[in-house]
Amino acid sequence: MRVSVYARVSSERQEEKDLSIPAQLKALKRYAMERGWEVVAEYVDEAESARTAHRPKFKEMVAAARRRSKPFEAILV
Repeated sequence: MRVSVYARVSSERQEEKDLSIPAQLKALKRYAMERGWEVVAEYVDEAESARTAHRPKFKEMVAAARRRSKPFEAILV
């Protein structure tokens, strides 16, 4: 299965608690690999709050998921 991964942090404090973008991406890729899934896209929003809809990469990912010719079959968050 082809999948996309999405990572986000909203503050430096989250990054300090090992919730950094690289740590999230590593965990998501490991999860996919353990299941034999292929990661075909990565989307990252840094310092973007979950309380706002201003998450450009998230919106880009959703737009890609809605395309007729789907680039991936699932999104890992």
